[in-house]
Order: sequence, then C-alpha cells, then structure tokens
Amino acid sequence: MSSAIQLSKIENADSIVKPDEILIKTSAAAVNPLDILLRELTPKLPCIGSSLKVAGFDFSGVVIQIGEKFHNKSGTELKVGNKVFGGTFDATGVHNSFTEYIGGNTDSFTALEKVSDTLTMPQAGGLNTVTHTAYQCFFGMEDRLEGGNVLILGAASSVGHMAIQWAKLFGVKNIIVTASPRSSEAALKAGDTSWIDYTKGEDNERKQVKELLKSIGKFDLIVDTVRDLSVYSDLGDNLKTKKEGGDFNIVNGSLSKSHISYLSDMIPPLKFIRIVGKSRIGL
Repeated sequence: MSSAIQLSKIENADSIVKPDEILIKTSAAAVNPLDILLRELTPKLPCIGSSLKVAGFDFSGVVIQIGEKFHNKSGTELKVGNKVFGGTFDATGVHNSFTEYIGGNTDSFTALEKVSDTLTMPQAGGLNTVTHTAYQCFFGMEDRLEGGNVLILGAASSVGHMAIQWAKLFGVKNIIVTASPRSSEAALKAGDTSWIDYTKGEDNERKQVKELLKSIGKFDLIVDTVRDLSVYSDLGDNLKTKKEGGDFNIVNGSLSKSHISYLSDMIPPLKFIRIVGKSRIGL
C-alpha cells in the first residue's frame, strides 16, 4: 500500500547555512507523476538517512541565505533576494521541495536558475521536470531538426506543451501535434503549425497523418507523450529511417492517468510491447 502523506515540522529548517550551501524559501512546488511513483516505492526503500521522507522535486522560491563558497553548477550567479526555480532530489531525506525551506549545496539541486520576469512563481515552480523530460526526447538531434518535421502526440500534456517549445527553439519547420478540439487552441498558441483531432478515432488520425506527409515528407522525429498506439503500425511509412536521421521517442507513464495504482498502471499493454518490439528489430 502507498504511504500516507503527513505534515511534519522539521526542527532547525531555517538554521544558518554552511559556507557551501544555499537556503531558499519555497514559493511553489509542483506535483508530478514521479512524485507519486516515489511515494509508492518509499515503503520498499531501505530506511537509511533521515527518518523523514519528504516528497517533491520541482520548486520556485526566493534566496534568503547563501554561503560565500556556494557554487551554482549551471554557472548562474545568485544572491539573496533572487527569485529562482529548479529541482532537488533526496530519495531518503528532507532536501526536497514539499517544504517551507529548501537548502543544500550544489549537489542538492538538479537545476537552479533565476525566474524570468515573464513568469509567475507558480508557473516557474512547474517547469523543471516537464522541461527536462521534453528535452530528453530531442537530445542528440538538436543540430538535425532545423527545417524538418516533428510529430508530437499529446500536445495538451505538460511534456507535450514543452516539446513544442523545444521544437521551435531547434528550428523545426513543421510541428504537427495531436490534440482534442478543447485543447487545440492552447497548442496553436504554443507554436505548432498543424493539429490532428485524435478524438475522431484511430483510423481518422492515421489518415490525417498520411495526408500531411504528402505535402511535407516523412517526420524527422516523433515524440509520444501519451502512449498513442494509433500511429505505431505506420512508423515505417511515417518516419525517416535511422540511417536518414529519423528518431522515435516515448515518454513512458501511466496509460490511464490513474493516481491510485500508478506503479502497476505503468506496465505497457501487450499491443504496445508488440508494436515497439517489431519496430526495434526492423519488422
């Protein structure tokens, strides 16, 4: 069974930091599927480190103390009063984001950057995980996508939305996304050039993809953020080969978006395994 979430007071949480540490007062923290997964796994982890297991990765906040020897691994210089966002991870302890204060040295943070004036603190607090997840789908292809074609399955998802931003940054000419009519407006504002209505069924989705390919050519990259099985059978027709520079990346996660049995729900369905397995061996 999943462990219960409780509110606890951590003594001396706002104590003076060490010379190589920073202390941030939390403004906002995001709840991600990864937090739910860690919560389900926590009872099975060895009880090492702190007896308190604090959840949370993403955050935004304000720097209230900074040690003279603190070094930000990204190179961004920080000072007291700066609004910052980023990620922190301590699987067995208290240095995570669901706290009033977040502290530690440079190794305590997976990312730590200043908040842009165009963002609110809640917006910045949800950027870290989805931005990095979306970027992983483009990793290694950054220099090959300018002027190319990218298909993003699930543009309304947080990772799908950020994938659109990365595609724009890397100069993709044709950004094609799947979305529902309700979420298509947000996808269009985010920067895609065409959208496919997945709510009309699998056959219609496959048909629309094929029609688009007649005018733009095959995709350089397909990013699946929602495990959309409808286009998998046509990968050989829709996607450039590995030799041609094509790539296909999947963001694995809960198929039903369930937050009750998240861990077991991440097991891919048989159809998913069969289609992807065939594509991996070239069938």
